[in-house]
Amino acid sequence: MPLKADFLLTGDGRHFGHLYGKRVEGVMVLRPAQYFERRARR
Repeated sequence: MPLKADFLLTGDGRHFGHLYGKRVEGVMVLRPAQYFERRARR
């Protein structure tokens, strides 16, 4: 069963900080707060 994710939410800035706000193989990497801010604007 193929699965797909649109977002990776992580607070791990040490390992993922350089990827915040970027797409990696179609998956947007965000801090949880960034994700909820985006959702609230819709």
